[in-house]
Amino acid sequence: MDRFWVVPGTSQTVQAFLLSHPPAGVGNPIGKGQSSGLPFIFFTVEGPGQVDQSQLLFAIAQDQDSVGLRADAQIVPLSGGPNCQTSQ
Repeated sequence: MDRFWVVPGTSQTVQAFLLSHPPAGVGNPIGKGQSSGLPFIFFTVEGPGQVDQSQLLFAIAQDQDSVGLRADAQIVPLSGGPNCQTSQ
């Protein structure tokens, strides 16, 4: 699942906001860095029952006076559980 927003500010202020105000239901950030020049932040998410791992990724892109913010969620079931699926 993914979502996209355009927000005011800079990529640095958006990163600082996400790090100091993580979304409800997520743990501390498990990683941050850059990919193809775009900053990103990973959070763990408490998953239901038969889940091996759940992650929430925010990718941040500066566009002149605003910032593009994309959120992607990934849930990986435990081995032997149902097959992985994607939703878009």
